[in-house]
Amino acid sequence: MSDLWQGQPLADASPVTGEADTIHYRIHAVDDGELLAFGTASGGALHAVMVHVHDVQLDHPHRRIVVRQYDGPAST
Repeated sequence: MSDLWQGQPLADASPVTGEADTIHYRIHAVDDGELLAFGTASGGALHAVMVHVHDVQLDHPHRRIVVRQYDGPAST
């Protein structure tokens, strides 16, 4: 069964494979692609990412942002 959003079906998608408790991500500005933040979250990973996204949005209230997940950390 497809997920629906506002009556329209969403594209099929599969969960990210790998460690479910670790998310490597970067937060970019939509307009110019500027890297605004990055991180690796573990434990309550999704919650930690969302808190970070919220904080970045508060720091940049007039910018639209996008979060991208990566297969490894941004720094060593």
